[in-house]
Amino acid sequence: MLRRFLLAAGLLVLAVATGCGEGEAGAGASSTKEAALAAKPVTATQVSRMDFERIVQATGSLEPRDEASMRALVAGPIDRVMVDIGDRVRKGQVLFRTRPVEFELALQSAEASLNTATATLNDLLAWQRSEEVEVLKAELGRTRAEYDRLDEDRERAVSIFEKGAISESQLRAAETAAKSAEAAVEVAEERLRMAESGPTVEAIEVARSRVGEAEAAVARARQTVEDTTVEAPFDGVVTARRLKSGDFANRGEEVVKVTGLTSLEAETRVPERFAQQVTMGLAVRVVVESLGLERAGKVVAVNEAIDPATRSFLVKVAVDNADLSLKAGVFSVCEFEIPPIKDGLAIPALAVQSVEGRRYVWTEQNGRAHRVAVELGESTDGFIQVVSGLTGGETIFVEGIGALVEGDEIVKSGS
Repeated sequence: MLRRFLLAAGLLVLAVATGCGEGEAGAGASSTKEAALAAKPVTATQVSRMDFERIVQATGSLEPRDEASMRALVAGPIDRVMVDIGDRVRKGQVLFRTRPVEFELALQSAEASLNTATATLNDLLAWQRSEEVEVLKAELGRTRAEYDRLDEDRERAVSIFEKGAISESQLRAAETAAKSAEAAVEVAEERLRMAESGPTVEAIEVARSRVGEAEAAVARARQTVEDTTVEAPFDGVVTARRLKSGDFANRGEEVVKVTGLTSLEAETRVPERFAQQVTMGLAVRVVVESLGLERAGKVVAVNEAIDPATRSFLVKVAVDNADLSLKAGVFSVCEFEIPPIKDGLAIPALAVQSVEGRRYVWTEQNGRAHRVAVELGESTDGFIQVVSGLTGGETIFVEGIGALVEGDEIVKSGS
């Protein structure tokens, strides 16, 4: 209930009549003094209690929860790009392939070396000198002859390649064949030497080590061949395509980008005072005004650290987008569904004054005006919650408080 009071303002006005007639100066000073001492009307009310709804709003852009830049894992010409912007892809679907020929040849060479290393180890373990020396000598002769032939082919391929008569892959094939033949000569020489002298324990261990190295080389070569094919890591939509079939891709260069649009997230910042209320799983109403859409979301991440510059903390809100009606990057407003404040102290917003960032209200104390500092909380329908400073039941002034001074007498009016 609002009540009308009169304020007896104890203001003393001094008028100095310099250069004016005494009559005029006296009359002016008298009227000014009477106006200052005249009681001024103020409106008062009682501090009450009410419920305050708490709707915390925060803005942010809806960004995809899953997004991957699909890059070339090996360098080489792009054999084929199977997708384009806007295509929907499934997890495991092939996106693009780097030309695999050179890497397949390297795998074949590594497998051949492994077979040779394995055979050498087996021969050492089953070695019989008297029966094998002559056979190994003949094998070495054949291996050297084969190497000489393939080395000549390599030299000839280099010369022809420099003239542009053969492709790079044909040159690489000739070089690989010659290198494999050279390795075979070394293995044949080693096997003959061991056959003539007999294997030692150390020689057998060396052979085993070479088998291990060859197995590792095969694994690397096989992985490289597999890396020529790049697949989608999750269900999504192609949102970028940088290269096309025939372009050369450096290792690590982006070819396409896949974005998972079925689940979006809004990154928002919430004021520090709601740190206890905004928690994991809290329901959130997400509004996208540009599309005229509304979605139910929930809090999926809360940063426990408060930003000292903004006195806020980061919150992530997940939004289901299974129908793909929301676009990545759209502006959104998040409304956090925080439980209301029940039976909180309430005062009219008009009763609050502010000085240098501090809030206060005027109360009646023993018939005089008294200023009380207050800490405020939520607001609704023209009322503000008082967190501290008042206890309830006090009389506070709402209107006519601009001229109040601490200790001014409050007098009831006749109305």
